[in-house]
Amino acid sequence: MFSKRRLFNSCKHEWLAFGITLLVVILIFWAQGLTPFGKQNLLISDMGTQYLSFFTNSYHAIRTHDFQLYSFSQSLGGNLLPLVAYYLLSPFNIIMFFFSNAADIPTALSVIILLKIATIAWTMTYFLQHHFRQKCWESSIFGVMFALSGFVVVYFFNIMWLDALIWLPLVINGLDKLIDTGKTTSFFCWLTVSVLTDFYLGYMTCWFTIFYFGYRFYVAKKSEQLTFGQASSRFIVSGVLSVGSSAVVLWPTFLGMLETAKTQNSWRNFLPHAEFGLRFFSQLAVGATSYQQRLQHAPTIFCSTLAIALLGAFLLDKKIDWKIRKRNLLWLLLLLGSLWLRPTNTIWHLAQKPAGFVFRNAFFVSFFIILLAYQSWRKSSFQNLSSKRRRYLLLTHLLLLIIGWIASQRKSLAKILAFGNNHLETLPAKFFSSLDILWISLGLVLLVYYLLKFQSQKNFRLFLFGITVLELMFNFNLYLARIPFGNQKNYQFAYQLEDQQLKRLTQPHQMLFRIDNQNTLINTAYQEAYNNYNDPMLFSFHDINYYSSTLNNSLRKNLYSLGLFSHNQRRISSFGLTRVTDLLLGVRFEAKFSPNHQAVEFSSGFIGMGFAVPARLLNLKLQHSNFSALVNQEKVLQSLKTRKDNYFKTAKVLHEQHFDTLQAKYNNQFKLTLKAKETGPVYLENLTRHGLNYNSIRVNNHRITHTDENLDGFRSIQYLGTFKAGQKFSLTFSGKTATLMQQLRIKSLNSQAFNQLRQHLSQNAVQLHYRSTGWQTKLTTHVKRHRRSYWLYLAIPYESGWKVNNGRQNLKVKRVLGSMMVVRVPKNTTKLTLVYHVPGLTLGILLSLGMMILYLIWAKLARKRLPK
Repeated sequence: MFSKRRLFNSCKHEWLAFGITLLVVILIFWAQGLTPFGKQNLLISDMGTQYLSFFTNSYHAIRTHDFQLYSFSQSLGGNLLPLVAYYLLSPFNIIMFFFSNAADIPTALSVIILLKIATIAWTMTYFLQHHFRQKCWESSIFGVMFALSGFVVVYFFNIMWLDALIWLPLVINGLDKLIDTGKTTSFFCWLTVSVLTDFYLGYMTCWFTIFYFGYRFYVAKKSEQLTFGQASSRFIVSGVLSVGSSAVVLWPTFLGMLETAKTQNSWRNFLPHAEFGLRFFSQLAVGATSYQQRLQHAPTIFCSTLAIALLGAFLLDKKIDWKIRKRNLLWLLLLLGSLWLRPTNTIWHLAQKPAGFVFRNAFFVSFFIILLAYQSWRKSSFQNLSSKRRRYLLLTHLLLLIIGWIASQRKSLAKILAFGNNHLETLPAKFFSSLDILWISLGLVLLVYYLLKFQSQKNFRLFLFGITVLELMFNFNLYLARIPFGNQKNYQFAYQLEDQQLKRLTQPHQMLFRIDNQNTLINTAYQEAYNNYNDPMLFSFHDINYYSSTLNNSLRKNLYSLGLFSHNQRRISSFGLTRVTDLLLGVRFEAKFSPNHQAVEFSSGFIGMGFAVPARLLNLKLQHSNFSALVNQEKVLQSLKTRKDNYFKTAKVLHEQHFDTLQAKYNNQFKLTLKAKETGPVYLENLTRHGLNYNSIRVNNHRITHTDENLDGFRSIQYLGTFKAGQKFSLTFSGKTATLMQQLRIKSLNSQAFNQLRQHLSQNAVQLHYRSTGWQTKLTTHVKRHRRSYWLYLAIPYESGWKVNNGRQNLKVKRVLGSMMVVRVPKNTTKLTLVYHVPGLTLGILLSLGMMILYLIWAKLARKRLPK
């Protein structure tokens, strides 16, 4: 008991920071009615569309002892390790297993966020006390500043990024120990943890350690620290070995990410260009970034008015050597400049331009500002200033806030200048709310500067810190107040009901197949648009939909070339399926859910997860540019079974009318009377990325769009219905241009010919039996014995990790249709076994073990050479 009390007392200021932050965030969540303190949850942005599904999927896998490193819920299937490394390796995730039901995962995520933010305050306070070698309770307030900084407020729902802020102070503290004493263990361990738990921001942390190492030697050098040569050798070796020890995650993840769109970059991202302007100064005040601006905004460096005031006082304090102040300013400008200049900012972001959520490196600036601000506090820099310098600093601070506000509201201000007060009612409401926030910010500046004059008096000091905590609380609450939260009660009810209905579809079958989930019940729990991309991960079934930065781009492009909808390089949808793609992709059911019953339609294209194909299919190249998906499908069908007539026939236009309407965007209305050429389903294909309003499509005056997602501006295939040969039907739609008809194709699939093809292929169709053995994914199938070898097409994406064996030998596996798998089956084969091994995992494990052993040997030898 004594040792525990002693341990707590030794870290009491860290626990104070933890407690203050936890209390503040709990109060904010309670005020907003957020779970676990209210009925609302964080089904917003990426939290609702990605993290929730990935966390729930891992919850299912661990709870059922069926965690594998390959998932058929990632679109058609894919290596799960990059996703795990990118999203799921935080030790805080263990908390979700204390919840007994998967429907409670949104609550678990809220609890994890609470504890992560509070832990940031703990580690930052720990760093400040050890860096300045002085323990005092004031350091806890500066720890709270970092935990509730602008970056955390704007990105808190990107839950994986919070870990980087937790580990950063510990990494830098380890680097301090390395420079001061030559001991590398702390730096090595915490940098390894940082990279392992979030390799993306861990990569940024590695860059920041180089920045900080230079800072310690150029700006903050201490008399008792190691020489540059002694420290740099230890820094480089321990840093390289630390990153190398993370190879168990980094190497297989690197190989997996090579298959994504992350490898595609533009030289324009490295052109010398400014990433932000005067709007940057708005980030010095509360309420600078709203939830609606989360994708595009200036760097979120806000960390309290007190921190900015102390930073300014530090740079103006004559009692501090001018060279030291100048070098600190230079280092701060270098850090800011690396965000401001596009080439260096691109390098910060893993040599990629961020797709939204910009300036993910901004928290390093906040960290550095707080470091200098705390140094200013300890030296009483504000009190050291003359009255003239205090006024100069105050006016500069006020002016920068006004400049930042003007820059962020320039469009509204331009309207006022152009039209005067007569048009004030046309200004957006956010203009007036931002004006109110500006007045509050200016008032806070005046109050903080007044209280700083009495820094030495305890009561004023407490009041100043109280104002700072309230300011941080106000900023966080202001951001949350503008967010359309989800409903936890609705989510729990809908999730459990939909999960039960899906299990009735999936559990009776021991075979692998896919379900086209066309609608879902959990959408009622969202206030934001929710497009169900990651429902397969959420409910542990197999579909085509997927949304993640780890999506295989080759697979995405080939599905897109076959007519499936792709909003961008990180998303693929099942919208645009036809009977042909049902056949090729193994789609067995089209599932529709309701609160009262479940209706399931059997997919007319499904015969199994594979079938024998002629060798000519291997030579077929799908068109990827200036293509028609229906033409690509026709080529596939002809390769499978040659036919004199086309499988797809263009519908005949009997009558066409075009009207100009008064609509602002889609002012061209089309009305067609058509006749189907064949008996079967009719599809409309839009060949242009612009022009067609999908929501306006009506067949015989009935709206037929099957998705809530806005497809306007994108290519896709729209199912219009099934008609008999010669049957007439009407089609109406609207578009941007009068020439839209030239970019549309309306074709019917010959059902009789297609069914004959299905019957032909079903004679050698196979079903894949899905079985998990620990972390290993294993598939088995029985095939008909043949006297000759043949090619077997499988509805599985081609990956080098798959090994196929017939019990006697490993079989040849090739890529077909750009991204799918075909296997050369030898004669007299009756059974195939497919086993997946994560590419690079074994080598990654060996590299990690080797680097750790190498570090232990090197550290022992280096310790003997430490200066005494």
